[in-house]
Amino acid sequence: GAAYHEAAPILAAHSWSNLFVFLGVARGQFLVNESLTGFYLASTMAGALINIMLNLVLIPWIGAMGAAIATLFSYAVAAWFSSYLHPAVRVTAARQTRALLLPFTRWHYLRRL
Repeated sequence: GAAYHEAAPILAAHSWSNLFVFLGVARGQFLVNESLTGFYLASTMAGALINIMLNLVLIPWIGAMGAAIATLFSYAVAAWFSSYLHPAVRVTAARQTRALLLPFTRWHYLRRL
């Protein structure tokens, strides 16, 4: 209702975070299978540190929306951007990027419907 009207943009930002959560879960299975658990830990820790730093900056500046943006960005770093940093995971990073771009690259299929 009206009491929750101001929370809608924050919920939308958190909803976009799920995209990177799902990419991270799929990548996590690959990293465990390939015995890259050290890299998995490092990328997760990097995401956590980025989240803390961004929260320290963004929450005082824009409040709850800052926390949502910090979460979105840190999930993207932990689950996607970090994939480009390890040679054994770069193929997965390219696949993740293609998956993210799929709605834009295959738009002509949807227009035919």
